[in-house]
Amino acid sequence: MGKESKHGAILRVKTRPPFAGVSFVQAYKVAPGVVKLLWKPHPSQRVNAYIIERSVNGGAWKYVSQVEGQLMAEYIDTFVRNGNSYAYRIIAKSYDDIRAKASKPTHISL
Repeated sequence: MGKESKHGAILRVKTRPPFAGVSFVQAYKVAPGVVKLLWKPHPSQRVNAYIIERSVNGGAWKYVSQVEGQLMAEYIDTFVRNGNSYAYRIIAKSYDDIRAKASKPTHISL
């Protein structure tokens, strides 16, 4: 008792970097208090969902929703109010829960 085993071989590992983000995102005002987001579906077949994040008036990014499906490329936000500026970004997510880099933000003022 009280003995330690010998140290094993040191293994160097490196995680893969996040894959490229969604290349196109655009926000449109479609009605009072309604913003529609459209984006180009991610080309990787590993993607099975998109995370939508929003910043209000330059504040911190916050999770809004998750859209399921690689080819699903739209979201309607009804939790917006006139007089505010909104920025949105999309993060593609793979089946094994790996997240892509966030898209470039799109901005809209109501």
